[in-house]
Amino acid sequence: MLYREYQPVTRLGNLIQCYWFLADHSNERQLSRILPDACVEVILRGQGTTRRRSNRGFVNQERAIAVGQLTEHLELESDGPHEIIGIRFKPHGLSAFTRLPMCDITDSELALDNLWAAFPFDRLWEAQSDCDRRFILDQFFCAQLLADDFDQLRHGQLLMAASLLTVEQVAKQINLSCRQLQRKFKKQIGLSPYQYRRICRLRVLASQLKQKAMPRLTDLAYQLGFSDQAHMNRDFKSYSGLSPLNFRHQQLWMGDVFLGEDPSITN
Repeated sequence: MLYREYQPVTRLGNLIQCYWFLADHSNERQLSRILPDACVEVILRGQGTTRRRSNRGFVNQERAIAVGQLTEHLELESDGPHEIIGIRFKPHGLSAFTRLPMCDITDSELALDNLWAAFPFDRLWEAQSDCDRRFILDQFFCAQLLADDFDQLRHGQLLMAASLLTVEQVAKQINLSCRQLQRKFKKQIGLSPYQYRRICRLRVLASQLKQKAMPRLTDLAYQLGFSDQAHMNRDFKSYSGLSPLNFRHQQLWMGDVFLGEDPSITN
């Protein structure tokens, strides 16, 4: 598997985390467990078939989709070989390019032509290099950029992710009412402030669990602000579908790549 990440042009840096390109020439069927990461993604599939687990079993994904915020893990079944282009937005990022409330696509997918009728899907796959694809994406998103101010929301995100302040305390620090802050999170991120904090905290835990020199679980529980290890274990299983130790030892295919654990990753 070959996985590469690139940064967008500076003007888009506060909104788009990265563009990523994945190629896997294996013909094997792969199962992936994708964890919530507080980011919205656009997925463009040039080759291969992927199915998403739903109440009706596995359902085929369309070739060009926006994937909203996840509040629980996502299971995918893929038949290779694969070529995928991804645009990973910062938590509030997609709302800078569309008037669609982000809460409308939480835990769901939206065909991309419902967001942008003129998205350059064919041009991207006709491009001869990653550099050309980056230029096409930068050009498109700069043209779509809306004139919104996200400074308050970005400050609120940082406070919710990096502290144990209450929603009321965070709102006061950024000069919003509690209700205004909650509405902004729902509309522009797709999560409540507490959902956002929970995902950020559990994402850090997931990354720590995949490290070769993993800290003790009791230490992790203390460092991440859980009341005890048992509470951490329950919350993590609700988040990932696995206990912390089972998660550590299970191969997640694309899920491991996005956590940075695939040794074949190239930059």
